[in-house]
Amino acid sequence: MRRQLRGMLLLIAGMAMLLTAAGMLALQERQATVAGQNAEVLLEKITEQIAVKKEEVIYDTAVEEAPPAGEVPKATWQGYDMIGILRMPSLSMELPILQEWSYDLLELSPCRYSGSAEGGDLIILGHNYKKHFTPMKKLKVGDEVEFCDAQGTVYRYQVTKTEILKPAELDRLTGSEHDLTLFTCTGGGYKRHVVRCDRIPEEESVLR
Repeated sequence: MRRQLRGMLLLIAGMAMLLTAAGMLALQERQATVAGQNAEVLLEKITEQIAVKKEEVIYDTAVEEAPPAGEVPKATWQGYDMIGILRMPSLSMELPILQEWSYDLLELSPCRYSGSAEGGDLIILGHNYKKHFTPMKKLKVGDEVEFCDAQGTVYRYQVTKTEILKPAELDRLTGSEHDLTLFTCTGGGYKRHVVRCDRIPEEESVLR
């Protein structure tokens, strides 16, 4: 009798664990879906603003002044500051990049971790969501990456290195000689998947 009772309790406990795991998975899927929708809205808004700024330049009207030294150009929509658009042509992906990062902002889109495209030390991080930076892990050495800043200036890069950093190695994210660094969590969230990119010489241009 005791054995049967014990077996029944273990069965109930196992079913409860399965239901909890299923609930967590469903929640994560929901979060990823909403995150993808958020990024699409922000991408649409910054694309519109870049187009307006390009038109202002063409017609020589009230063009926004360059940002103060040390600051990056930005476009703002409903209080969200965006510094540009990250494009990964080999993955057919475009993502808006928010100016500053926080855990709340990462639920909307990838964010600038530090640096700038103009300064040659831009670092961008994103959540491991399928509509954010999960596809970034498929980038290979030789693939091209583009960053279009909020004023329409395009910086072109080539992937030169990919690596996995352990928690104790996260200080290696900054201070590298690479012009652009992208990173996100690995599947378990314990390590960081890092993509290093170098600027393609003489290829900076303004969208036309």
